[in-house]
Amino acid sequence: MKSFTAHFFALAAVAHLADAHGRLVLPPHRGYIGKLPQFKGLVPINYSDHGLSAGGIGQTSGGKNGICGDPYTGVREHETGGTYGRFPQHREKVIGACYAPGSTIGVQVQLTANHKGFFEFGLCKLNSLNDKETEECFQALAEPSGLKEWQVPPGNGFFDIQYVLPSGVTCDGDSHCVLRWHYTGWNNPGVDARGQEHFWNCADVYISNTCGSAPQPSKPTQAPGTTAKPIITTGAPVSTASPVDPTGAPATTSAPVNPTQAPVTPSPPVSDCGSCTNCYYAPTNACFVGWSQGQCNSASALKWCGAGAQPPTPSSSAPTPTYPPAPTYAPATTKASTSAPIPTPSAPKPSSATPTNAPAPGPSTGLTNILPKSLFLQIFPQALPIYKYENLVAIAAKYPEFANTGNVDVDRREVAAFLGQISLESGDLRYVEEINKSTMCQQSAEYPCAAGKQYFGRGPIQLSWNYNYKDFGKAVNLDLVASPELVATDYDLVWWSALWYWNADKWNGNIHKVVGLPGGFAKTTFIINGGLECGLNPPNRESEKSRIASFKKFCTLLGVAPGDNLSCQTADFPPKSPWTDPPAGSSVAPSSSAPTPSSSGPATSVPKTVSWNWFASSTTDCDASLSKDTLNRGFYVGGENIPADCGKTASFTYNGVTVTATYAWRTTGGQGYNELSPQAFAKILGTNVDISKLQSAQAVQAAINDPGRIYAVCTGGKC
Repeated sequence: MKSFTAHFFALAAVAHLADAHGRLVLPPHRGYIGKLPQFKGLVPINYSDHGLSAGGIGQTSGGKNGICGDPYTGVREHETGGTYGRFPQHREKVIGACYAPGSTIGVQVQLTANHKGFFEFGLCKLNSLNDKETEECFQALAEPSGLKEWQVPPGNGFFDIQYVLPSGVTCDGDSHCVLRWHYTGWNNPGVDARGQEHFWNCADVYISNTCGSAPQPSKPTQAPGTTAKPIITTGAPVSTASPVDPTGAPATTSAPVNPTQAPVTPSPPVSDCGSCTNCYYAPTNACFVGWSQGQCNSASALKWCGAGAQPPTPSSSAPTPTYPPAPTYAPATTKASTSAPIPTPSAPKPSSATPTNAPAPGPSTGLTNILPKSLFLQIFPQALPIYKYENLVAIAAKYPEFANTGNVDVDRREVAAFLGQISLESGDLRYVEEINKSTMCQQSAEYPCAAGKQYFGRGPIQLSWNYNYKDFGKAVNLDLVASPELVATDYDLVWWSALWYWNADKWNGNIHKVVGLPGGFAKTTFIINGGLECGLNPPNRESEKSRIASFKKFCTLLGVAPGDNLSCQTADFPPKSPWTDPPAGSSVAPSSSAPTPSSSGPATSVPKTVSWNWFASSTTDCDASLSKDTLNRGFYVGGENIPADCGKTASFTYNGVTVTATYAWRTTGGQGYNELSPQAFAKILGTNVDISKLQSAQAVQAAINDPGRIYAVCTGGKC
């Protein structure tokens, strides 16, 4: 739910990846593992873990590279004993996965900039704590088919592959194994492998016949605290990204569910699909299990061999996927701190974060009539335990008009839209916290941030930013600025955050009020993540395709036509004027009225458009002439995953004010840029401030007295 006020699904959009390329996610490589909660304090976080190219072609063209992606010359931070290679200090506490000897394991790689080419994997056994990997040590791994080079199909995203471990290799205790990913790109024509980009990642793993029990006890170390040891099942890899808690806390599952496809009974294989019953890639005889037909149709080289568009038929048990999922984050096991604010009697008290205290199902509502529990469980068979159906029903009852307008088609479409959006945002309810966590604070007098707290995406719709936490907290009578973690640990609040966001009036609209309008699904996407996914040239074009595919699938399940105009990537977005109520006599339910971002303000507005560039100090990352442009000076508009190249523009409109922001320079890991809220742009349109004389975002905020979130509307040329 990261637009200019929100978030984008954590899996498919990792923050600030404009210059990124890829990473080994499962097992988690050394530069990535520190981002996982159970390794906090053991391994530092590397925010550039997706770009380990050994210094780039300029350094690798000579055939020299750091073994794990560091430059050949300089500090080898990602090798054993380095900043991120912490096995000598912490032993099994930093092991990312444990496998049985000779087993077929699933590995997962995320690519954020596809350079074609191929992946290779190798295994190196280190016999003692302080042994270091060498190039000669690595033994090439092969797929079950015997192939050692896995050709990369088109597109960015997560790629799941199977490899076979050698049967005669074991490593545990003071010994461990290093599994290495090597990506050789192939998008530079006319040159051999030395003229291509290369990436390397190293992951620390155990291979042991004792998989299924805890590893041998660690000798005393000076590790800052302890973490749960890997939970292992013989013969099948399990990432320790989601350790099982012996206290009975919710545990994550290990079977993947595609965020855009409900479980289906596979169709018989198509003749030219081999044995694949999903998405087939002929050059490598690869079958992408769990993909939707929409995903598969996104590239001509891929062939859909699945069940087509027919409604899924529930099987007697959940399908057994081929590959493991990305690491998930189980909700915390403890109850809310006693220091957390206590609701007043007028506000329902949040439930304890234990399943036994979940509320009983409420009275039959529109939601329960449309989405019975059996269908919910069929759609989300791998949902985290915190996402209980009974709690969803109880919280939905607090919004009696939700999916309960009296118009059957409108209500079913609203439920389908809700399911489609949360499916994309939360990975089919397999995630409750955003993977790449950041502070996400846009502080002001009205919307403060608490020291040490982060306001990254949480819950099924990924509630993000401090001001959304404050507004939601006000609605439920809790100080969620001080305790944002409650949204990801309380069985009521987790659903409440999504339904509040769905039904609340916000500056860019009210989802419940527009979902029943013509083109309502496109409007919901705009409200949730319009800054990144909507308009003619949005920074993130692909996520909307997954949202639409999910919506269509759920419409089929619920027996309602999805309607037309589902995409917000048109000239109609951002809207040129506020959405209006449907005309009298239309089939749209009366409750689907136009959003009202504020109870005050002029009724009509006059669009005004500006285009600004903002440059940090004397940067000339883009066209050098632009950096000297003081007549067209401005600010980078806050957000993530912006286009990396210069001159791209994005427009957004609210209350009749249209702003076109020109992205004029690259960000580096999220550092060194100035952000100003869209509301600040709206207000400044009506001021006499000389933009060319302002040298910082803070100066503009002071000039227009902008606390970060301002309601502004222009009427008669004045704002």
